[in-house]
Amino acid sequence: QLIVSEQDELEAAETRFNLNTGMRRGEVCILEKRRVGRDEVEVLTPKTDNTGVYVRNVSLSEGAQEARERILWKSEGGALFFAPRHKDTWSNRFRVSRDRAAQNLLDQGKEVSNGLQKGTFHWLRHTYISGLVNDARMPLPIVQQLAGHSDVNTTMKYVHTTPEHMKEAARAFSHLGY
Repeated sequence: QLIVSEQDELEAAETRFNLNTGMRRGEVCILEKRRVGRDEVEVLTPKTDNTGVYVRNVSLSEGAQEARERILWKSEGGALFFAPRHKDTWSNRFRVSRDRAAQNLLDQGKEVSNGLQKGTFHWLRHTYISGLVNDARMPLPIVQQLAGHSDVNTTMKYVHTTPEHMKEAARAFSHLGY
């Protein structure tokens, strides 16, 4: 279970959705319900010069699809997928929820991305990208597109290795017979 029991069902679903899509906080804040399909989400990223948006499509994993259903079932009306609740600011809302999620991952013995403050919203993005490369063995160009990076070097900054990954690489090389 990714989320500790103190988190309400909607917060847990939001955390799972964000961890399974690697979306940026700014992308989450403007995500409209109409852009979230059953199998994929159309992600809009504002251009830095404020002249428009970049659009990319991210396929939803089973975990993201399940979270999507819970969010749509539990959320209030309105156009936004993550409708603001109460007087929470976006940074406070996601920081509190994600601190709990991150601590739960650590309690389960999961590795934390090196050099990142544990539990921040951005940490979920690093976890997503590292997981795709290190654990799912996805090619970097695919991960680059999913992350919405224009340069693969940016994607590489999000990929963190662990001592276990290093040992696995050595074992794999030894099987080549050189």
